[in-house]
Amino acid sequence: MTYYHLKSCLYLALVILGFTGCKKTSEATHLEASKAFYQAMSASNFDQITQLYYDSVRVLEGSYASAYALENYRPWLEWDAVFEPTYNVIALEEGDNSVIATVEKTCRRTLFLNVAPTITQEKLTFKDGKIWSLEIMAYTQYDDVKWNGNRELLVAWIAQNYPELNGFEHDQTKVGGQNYLRAIELYENRVGN
Repeated sequence: MTYYHLKSCLYLALVILGFTGCKKTSEATHLEASKAFYQAMSASNFDQITQLYYDSVRVLEGSYASAYALENYRPWLEWDAVFEPTYNVIALEEGDNSVIATVEKTCRRTLFLNVAPTITQEKLTFKDGKIWSLEIMAYTQYDDVKWNGNRELLVAWIAQNYPELNGFEHDQTKVGGQNYLRAIELYENRVGN
């Protein structure tokens, strides 16, 4: 084998190892970013969450798609924080430039409406090492009938007994979340419960 041939083979081997190593590093980074994302969601840490997103928040759920500028995401996060959420990662699976996460969410609102935590399968897609989009692929623990029934009971009871809180279920701001939590507390503490 000539010096030139040996040098070419060595160079090719280094290139192949480099690409293989980059893929594993990229996947590890995606897994770490996914874990950090759910930890930041549990802590309602807006600054950390915005550092993990690429340039905006893109959420897909069935046929529903929404996109927010990062700063416009803050009111929803403040609303969510009122309910003291915990996002527990049950499993993470590496994909092609993505991570599939099985996530259990527990919070005051979920426990009232669903009477249990919700568990979802979510796909985080990455671009340049940052979260490009989050797709809620499936609910594996969620009772739509129970959720909607409990919400309807709450809304009707509040309308009858505390009309000043009407509309709380649609207001996804911090104040709206506080009104929602207050409505739940009033309903749970009602006389004759």
